[in-house]
Amino acid sequence: MTYKSDGTVKARGESELQEGKITRTEIFDSEGRLEFIEHPIYDENGKITGNKRLLPDGNPYPYKYAVYGVAAFGGLEAMKGDIEKIQEVVSLIDRQYPILDIVFLSKDRVEVQTGIVKGPLNARGRFHNLKKQGNLWQNADKEGMVHSWVS
Repeated sequence: MTYKSDGTVKARGESELQEGKITRTEIFDSEGRLEFIEHPIYDENGKITGNKRLLPDGNPYPYKYAVYGVAAFGGLEAMKGDIEKIQEVVSLIDRQYPILDIVFLSKDRVEVQTGIVKGPLNARGRFHNLKKQGNLWQNADKEGMVHSWVS
């Protein structure tokens, strides 16, 4: 399981194994709605080098990063306009790191994680809190406040 910053469940995964290797993981939101499916990509040594994400209907996942919590609001397609606006705001706030994931805490509040992951103990990035006012997404963090992480 992964958790939101307030300690509640962000997502839970159920994996299928074959010969000791994960072949498929279904990612559910905190209410048990299927968000997306991940299939690990293995190299010739059996090491996971990435993931191929699919939508619940089996179509390709449209983003390079995970978006959690949208199943509660009609899914990715219904939230596409908001996701695009969030991407624009984050690109102005954080010019150093790409988006790693977006978590919809509610229909008008998100937590965006940016960063670079090179290995299990070789990563760094930031968390950005955004809120929607009217039709605009804005930085909800106090001016000058940066929430950083490192591993």
